[in-house]
Order: sequence, then C-alpha cells, then structure tokens
Amino acid sequence: MKKIAQPLTVSGLLKKRGEITRFLTRLDSERHSVLESLARLDATLDLFISPHIDLGRYKPPELVNQAEFKSFIVALFRQAGRPISLTEAGEAWLIHRGLERNRINLGRARCRMHRYFMRFAEYGILEMVKDRTPLVMWEMVNEFPHD
Repeated sequence: MKKIAQPLTVSGLLKKRGEITRFLTRLDSERHSVLESLARLDATLDLFISPHIDLGRYKPPELVNQAEFKSFIVALFRQAGRPISLTEAGEAWLIHRGLERNRINLGRARCRMHRYFMRFAEYGILEMVKDRTPLVMWEMVNEFPHD
C-alpha cells in the first residue's frame, strides 16, 4: 500500500502540538525544581525562626484532574437525584476536597462549577432549570458518555 502524505496544514499542526507538549514538559520540570528549592529554603528558615511566625509561605495551587472533577459532578447529580445550584455544588466540592468554607474558596468553586456546567450544557448533559427560587438550578438530563 502506498502511504498517503498528510496535508501541510495537518503536519504543521502536529509539529506545533509536539513543540507545545515539549515546552509544557520543560515547564513542569522547572516548576518541580523551583518548588523543591523553595521547600528546602523554608525548612532552613524553620531552623532559625519560630514556627509561630507566618512568613506568608507560597502554597502552590492545587491542580485538579479534569477526570476527577467530571466524576465528582456525575456522582453529585446522581446522589442528589434533583436539580442542584452552583452554590450547593461548590460547597460539596469544598467538603470533598477538605477545603475551608469561606467566601473566597466558595467563589472559586462556584466559578469552576459554572464553567463545567456550561460546558456540559453545550453537550446536552446538563441544563438550567427554571425554579420558583431566585437561584439558578441545574439538572442532569443525559448521562455522560464513556462513564
């Protein structure tokens, strides 16, 4: 069989994707190295400074796997068996992750839920439900594919 050449556009996109993937790998490696250096520096500072003094330590943002987040949303809707508000979903996420329930964390969780709920609404999985309350409620109308 004769091998069919890919159009220049596709091969160019594949090449660009490879470049970006390699760049991300380098960034991950550098981030890991910097965080290790920071942890060693903090450990050294702990030898000389009282642990009760807050140095405003850098806490790297917690990365959440998209698959974990999707699984959480599916389980939340299945367990509830009813429409859910963004606030309710955000609070459940904070409890699930063991995070402190404060205005900032809840706002971030609600924002993230909103992005995912809107994306899932585009796929016809979730939809907004008009309710008598002023809250916007969301309902799972179709199952997630490949779940």
